[in-house]
Amino acid sequence: MVIELLWVVGLLLTALLLLALLWAWPSAQPPHRVRTALVLGSGGHTAELLKLASSLDPHTYTPRTYYIASTDSLSHDKAREVERGFGERRAYCDTGDYSVVAVPRAREVGQSLLSSIPSTLHSTLLCLPPLLRDKPQLLLCNGPGTCLPIILVTRLLSLFSPTKIVYVESVCRVTSLSLTARLARPFVDSVLVQWRGLEETYRGVTYIGRII
Repeated sequence: MVIELLWVVGLLLTALLLLALLWAWPSAQPPHRVRTALVLGSGGHTAELLKLASSLDPHTYTPRTYYIASTDSLSHDKAREVERGFGERRAYCDTGDYSVVAVPRAREVGQSLLSSIPSTLHSTLLCLPPLLRDKPQLLLCNGPGTCLPIILVTRLLSLFSPTKIVYVESVCRVTSLSLTARLARPFVDSVLVQWRGLEETYRGVTYIGRII
């Protein structure tokens, strides 16, 4: 039994080492461009993050990868609208430098914490291939449970290829941080809030004003 356990642990460590080497392998990227990943939630979360995304310079923050829950077709359509807007307002050509990746939700609304453990692990494993492929230099997210596995994987892989992770708290959080924000804080570089009181209550968060 002990031998089998050591064998499994050895395989896992070997797999992690190979993944780390793949992540650290340099990717060709033109100067002054930032590979960007954005995690979209649903409803208000999507609207807020896409409002922020629409203010980005598409020539600088490229290529862009939008991560959405596999059951969320609305966010997919909204992301395409933002990309279409880049073309209309900035003489930007759609050259295929953005993509949409669907991943399973780590935790459904109302799902117990205990039952969410296997679903979170499943979601985390499925986040690995696209993150290894894209090697984002900037990760933007603002609250859906989908973002936690992506944050954790990105933080682990950033030990080999640096990534800045920015968490934008939802405007509906007026007096306290959300559970997702509290769980994400140790693993992100910046937590941005939309109400001044949150900056005064929580150390290390930054007030940016209202996005929408």
